[in-house]
Amino acid sequence: MDRSRSAADGHSPGIAQEIRCYAVSREDSAMKDLLSTIVRPLVSDPDSVVISQIDQGHTLVLELRVAPEDMGKVIGKQGRRAQAIRTIIKARATRKARG
Repeated sequence: MDRSRSAADGHSPGIAQEIRCYAVSREDSAMKDLLSTIVRPLVSDPDSVVISQIDQGHTLVLELRVAPEDMGKVIGKQGRRAQAIRTIIKARATRKARG
């Protein structure tokens, strides 16, 4: 990634970017583990993957942070990979919530 371009578009070089996944399940650690299992093989620097959770009432928000150079790998072309990750997380959360 061109550092001058990333600074120009508002993203500081070296600072992790984030993607949010919304899950309705309360199985916090299982959902974080699933997200980690999906994302870590995709990135060049798996040690920079940080998943934090934000409780919003009945919804659990999983916030994924990766190194700036790995953002494209996680997002994919036209956001398709990120959307697929969200779909998997939501499906797992829905299945856990039902029983």
